[in-house]
Amino acid sequence: MNILILRGGALGDLILTLPALAGIRKGYPNAFIELWGRFPQVELAQPQYANRVRDLDRAEVAQLFVKQERPPQIGSFDLAVSFLSDPDSTIAANLRAAGIPRVVSISPTVQGGQHASDQLARALDALGLPRLRPPVFIQVTDAPVARRRLAFHIGSGSEKKNWPLPCWSELIRSAADYFDDFLLVSGEADTDRLAAFTAHNQTPGRRLLHNENLRELASELAVSRVFIGHDGGVTHLAAAIGIPTIALFGWTDPKIWGPLGSQVRIVASVDRKMESILVQDVERELSSLLASS
Repeated sequence: MNILILRGGALGDLILTLPALAGIRKGYPNAFIELWGRFPQVELAQPQYANRVRDLDRAEVAQLFVKQERPPQIGSFDLAVSFLSDPDSTIAANLRAAGIPRVVSISPTVQGGQHASDQLARALDALGLPRLRPPVFIQVTDAPVARRRLAFHIGSGSEKKNWPLPCWSELIRSAADYFDDFLLVSGEADTDRLAAFTAHNQTPGRRLLHNENLRELASELAVSRVFIGHDGGVTHLAAAIGIPTIALFGWTDPKIWGPLGSQVRIVASVDRKMESILVQDVERELSSLLASS
């Protein structure tokens, strides 16, 4: 059996889809699963959840998004599961026209009242497959954990999600009582915040992992004792790897967008403003995680 799965979106979007992907993988253990998504994040799904991954943004895929006079040529599949926005069912119609006998379409638009991963897992309901618990992890490495390493990400995809830099500075200074290996993670969108933070913080033992490829980032996170970050893809990645994670939430709702995992601690603002999160609250969650891990 050949299965095609289509999933757009950023890193966090892919990770929130992992419970659905894992359910499909378990439900069809002998199937060849091909996942079309955005690079580089889609590569994290291989080989655990997909036998092959391909770029959703390649030119020939564009034919799926417009009505076609002739059936699109996309390969031979028995089942397609689409997590792409398809309000007028154009994509579903093109997949069927391409000869795929069964097409399941799940809207990627997340509504309030239910966690995003549960909404995406409706694909399993449509396929008659059970939902999986506990949350699914990404298998990265068996290397031992660096007990004195704290990994943290001071940025995100939106400035509104970011904790003020003075709060980060205070937290890292206090964390020196527990750690002497500090892994500062940053991406392309974090350049200005990174410059401002590093200009005033010369923490001994700090290393910078800037705009690193996701495989290397995942490997470095996997051996960290704790990760602290905002509502963003790197925080979801850390939680999916299975390391103790503290996620700081302000204007977004953690009941919908919170990272999954038994070792995740959410520190949420009382008024949806990031500056309202107290350093002491984060320190308390950090102490709790250290005591239990």
